[in-house]
Amino acid sequence: MRFALSTQAFHDLAAILDRIRAENPLAAERYGRLFRRTFGTLAAMPGIGTRADGAGTLEFTFQRNYRIVYRPAGSTIWITRVVHVARMRSHALGSG
Repeated sequence: MRFALSTQAFHDLAAILDRIRAENPLAAERYGRLFRRTFGTLAAMPGIGTRADGAGTLEFTFQRNYRIVYRPAGSTIWITRVVHVARMRSHALGSG
């Protein structure tokens, strides 16, 4: 399988890496590589993670602080969101 990022996931990832880059450009490069490697792992082993909803979406924890939300579709897994855990909580609580 291969992976693809939705427009939203692409923007999520860009914002995360921009925030990291502002403090530490080398760390941002390293995180970018780690995210891509993890996306590849998800494509190689679709189905790992926890069920996120009844529509076949799964969540995978990345580096303890991020959730990668994805769904397998044919020969591709679609990364639909990449979200920091704190942002997920604030959305769940209605404050974000």
